[in-house]
Amino acid sequence: MAAHLRRFIRRHGVRFLLLALILFAFARLLWGLGAKALWLDETFSLQRAEASWPELLAGCLPLTDGVTWVKTIDQHPFAYFILLGLAVRTLGQSEFALRFPSALAATLAVPVIWALARRLARGRLRDLPATAPLWAALLMAVNPFYLWFGQEVRMYAQVGLLALFSTYLLLRWADAGTAGRRRLWLAGYGIALGGLLTSHYFSLLIVPPHAVLILQEFRRRSWRWAWLAAIALLILALLPGSIALWLLARDLAAGTNWAQISLRILIPDLVNAFSLGLSVDLAQVWPLDVVYAALALAGAGYGLMRRQRTAGARGWLLPALAIVPPGLLLLINAVRPAYMTARHMSLVSGFFLALVAGGLAWLWQTRRWAAALAAIVLLFGAGYSTVRYFTLPLYDKGDHAGMGRYLAERVQEGDLILFRPISWGRLFRYYAPMAAIEQGELAGQAVSWRVLPDFFPQDTPQPHGATPSTIQSRLNQIVLRIYGAQGLYECSLPAPPVPGRATPAPRPLLAMSRAELLQELDALAGRYRRIWLVRADPDDAVSDWLRTRWFHADGREFASPLAALRMDLFLTQLPVREQPPAGIARPVEIVFGDQIRLIGADIGRPLPSGGALPVTFYWQAVNPLSRRYKYILRLDAAADDGALRPLSIAETEPYNGFLPTTLWPPGATVVEQTGLPMPAAADLRQSRLILQVYDAETLEKLPVQRLVGAAAGDDPFTVILLPAP
Repeated sequence: MAAHLRRFIRRHGVRFLLLALILFAFARLLWGLGAKALWLDETFSLQRAEASWPELLAGCLPLTDGVTWVKTIDQHPFAYFILLGLAVRTLGQSEFALRFPSALAATLAVPVIWALARRLARGRLRDLPATAPLWAALLMAVNPFYLWFGQEVRMYAQVGLLALFSTYLLLRWADAGTAGRRRLWLAGYGIALGGLLTSHYFSLLIVPPHAVLILQEFRRRSWRWAWLAAIALLILALLPGSIALWLLARDLAAGTNWAQISLRILIPDLVNAFSLGLSVDLAQVWPLDVVYAALALAGAGYGLMRRQRTAGARGWLLPALAIVPPGLLLLINAVRPAYMTARHMSLVSGFFLALVAGGLAWLWQTRRWAAALAAIVLLFGAGYSTVRYFTLPLYDKGDHAGMGRYLAERVQEGDLILFRPISWGRLFRYYAPMAAIEQGELAGQAVSWRVLPDFFPQDTPQPHGATPSTIQSRLNQIVLRIYGAQGLYECSLPAPPVPGRATPAPRPLLAMSRAELLQELDALAGRYRRIWLVRADPDDAVSDWLRTRWFHADGREFASPLAALRMDLFLTQLPVREQPPAGIARPVEIVFGDQIRLIGADIGRPLPSGGALPVTFYWQAVNPLSRRYKYILRLDAAADDGALRPLSIAETEPYNGFLPTTLWPPGATVVEQTGLPMPAAADLRQSRLILQVYDAETLEKLPVQRLVGAAAGDDPFTVILLPAP
């Protein structure tokens, strides 16, 4: 039995280890998959995925200001978005569902890199050491780069997977013994390569090493067929790339968001990204990068030495796959900037890890203690980066969800919400309470939203998306024609998001100049009591202008390493009035501690599907106030047993401290527009709204000394505003 068990372990132990690594990678990727909020590029992917299939293929990304729509074209091809579209239609649009295809691709990269390394390590050629496949699977399973992009709604994990898989299928074609099997593997390679080339345009940079491999295999039979096959592959794959390069070179507006790079910048950036991911500081971890690079060079050296010793060996393949695409990128960069971050070279990440695995395996053959020490160092680096990724706010996508919750708890009738810039419109819609706003507008309530365009340097209208959508539009349409689309699809414009919306402005906001935009904002201010400015832009030009026109009543920043997330609230009328305003719907006379008088408490109606219960207080200072006071506003609702329990509570200074009681002029009336978060299912007829006032420093509550128009609470400090007496 013992001998049988040992034979079983020797025969199947590696596969069990591989299965354990796959399950570990899958669990790590699913951990916190939906915890981080989406960021801008991920919502571009969502917009592609939720479009109709023709518009998904065409790359349509329409932008809206809430009234009109503008056509723009995405800069990526369609393969990834087809899979994402299937996920959206079957799993929904939660963060988890949107990121699951990327997590699946990053998980599948573990067995695929194992299979590729095993193909190169087995047989008579042995272009990699025997233990390289297991090392490659281990490195892929713990790799921080694939963790980052395996939890992002983008195509980069899929690009890395398909680069490995297409290379593996090409090797299987080269090693197939019969014509039938060769045709089968070749068909699989064509499908995988097609998926790769239609996932990211830079994927075409992998084709030259593939063409050389085909040339090497065909030349055994016929040099003529070898050259024909290699040239055909190059033409088929590089034709779209040649057109892209030509358009890039002639379009002066293209590539403005790309960086000029050099070999000195590119190599450290790629090595650090593929080794330790994006959640480390290169200046701090460069010694670990050196270890990774040294092992990769050792793996490349092992394969190249085999190439010299054995005819037909493929030891050149992995080094070529890791070096040629960045080299070609540098050539493109000599014409125009063509680089943003290491994610654009994700197609070579798996080959780099395979080379590192080859170096570890070679070290294992010669000095096992050194290999074990190197492996510990690499695992420590991967663990360090992984912990930082999960724990440090620096590597979050931004607290867009918190910003959306903050607005959802406060939006009410009489509010206008302005978002900017317009390219963030889909992200704002994902987290902001747009459905509640639109339902309220359809119900006839004075509530609405708009997305503001960017301010341009010149005071003249410019279409949003002109840079760099020209090249993207041409290239996507050309690729659609090459890959069999029915003609050139013209992106349509969807209907306005709110059917029956009020008549739009004479000029849409998207086409307005700066002066016209400011004039339109003045016109909008006459229709709403409060205006929220929600932005993800460090430019304070709009906010500064609003501060000069209206009262700044609230402001809050939200954490984000990628944008300046901020929300500000402005009142279109000054909150301090010399005389009590006419038309107080519910006048009261409540005096707290002979210090503060409340002469009115208007309670409005919440939006149909949530938001805030609007409450307008009319405060007065009985005497000059030298202390700051706060109040507690609480809504109690009936529970299942009939008892009243707290449903919502606010404990704050008037206007969140932007207008403290120490600034109240005696005799003047301070109009405070506030509210309480109000779930849509709550019933005000079975609820109780209470109010208390207390000293902000001593926390002593002010007793109610006069009470007219409201009910007394259970103690001398409490006033019941609802139900009305």
